[in-house]
Amino acid sequence: MTGRALLCGLTIPIWRYRRLEGPRFSRTYIYGSNTSLRFEYQMELGSPYLNFAVWDGEYQDLIMWEQLTDSARVAFNDSSNFEKAEVPFSDNHYVDHLDKAWPL
Repeated sequence: MTGRALLCGLTIPIWRYRRLEGPRFSRTYIYGSNTSLRFEYQMELGSPYLNFAVWDGEYQDLIMWEQLTDSARVAFNDSSNFEKAEVPFSDNHYVDHLDKAWPL
């Protein structure tokens, strides 16, 4: 043995298709395995809402409460900033919303 690898045989089954893995350069519909949500705002409806995305897109990093600046946390906790809206991740409402989100 000379220390070099030697290829003795190669079989490629005809029922298998070659598949290249790598970055995608074309869009795909969500009905495959690319389900994601998108934030949308339409003027005629009047309020923002979450909807299933038609196309795949970029992923965004999660921002933890501790990563927010002190002024951002104070602003989210100040109920006068959001009129009648209830901020679910504010210190006052977080536990209530967490209890409601727990599976039955």
